Amino acid sequence: MVVTLAARPRTALLFASVLSALVVAVVAVLDHRHTRALLEPTFESAWYCANRGTRCDEPQPGPIHERWEIREYTYKAAFGLSALTFAGAMVGVVRSRSR
Repeated sequence: MVVTLAARPRTALLFASVLSALVVAVVAVLDHRHTRALLEPTFESAWYCANRGTRCDEPQPGPIHERWEIREYTYKAAFGLSALTFAGAMVGVVRSRSR
């Protein structure tokens, strides 16, 4: 007798929520590393722009950081939704097994 995840929707939901949380976490870390790599060269040009009035046409760290913060909130919300889904599915599994 083969039991598939489709036969156990709560278990499938548990696996899906764990997998989605893992994917969100990995993507967030990779995106943060990429953003830091983009930000590093902009600090120098920001200093020159603020103190010497030159290199102001080069990318500045402010807009890059603001875009990162928006994405960071999105990652946190997606991870929280995955955790909430996991908790709800886990409660369902425990209740169904205790009957």
